[in-house]
Amino acid sequence: MGLVDWMAQNAPAITDGTPPFADLFFAACLDAAKNEGQRLIVTRRYGLDGDGSLTLAAVAASLDPPVSRERVRQILDDILIRIKSRGTRQRRGGQADRPCAALLRHAERVAGSHASGWQAAWERLNSKRSPIPAKEAMVLLIYFAVPHRNRRQAQAAVESFLRQPPEHA
Repeated sequence: MGLVDWMAQNAPAITDGTPPFADLFFAACLDAAKNEGQRLIVTRRYGLDGDGSLTLAAVAASLDPPVSRERVRQILDDILIRIKSRGTRQRRGGQADRPCAALLRHAERVAGSHASGWQAAWERLNSKRSPIPAKEAMVLLIYFAVPHRNRRQAQAAVESFLRQPPEHA
């Protein structure tokens, strides 16, 4: 069984409930990746196959034939941009239940556009047993929650958020 077949069989169903972020991200990656090679890169980088997440260099070295770490980063950026744009198109086209649109809707609902809701999102991501490390999941969540933010801006925002002491009510 190829990776595409395995991912198609194991992709989570989008339901009315709130699936974990990793499940929505998994389904959106399956929907947005152009080919099996891209799906393999995303799966290995974010640990969506259950084997744990790998660094960019480790993903690059694991491919046959190996590619550069920079090429892996470019492919990942391309997929993330495609998820975001495809989700926006799906929402505009009345397909809000499609994977990319569901991921964007979930990110907006959980993280919102302001840092005030991020503490609850962080606690949820950090407490759940997810294949995606909490910090990386938070960067992705913030990236998908705010329309004008790019991945580097999302990383900087999460770094700033994590440096602040948590607010206890």
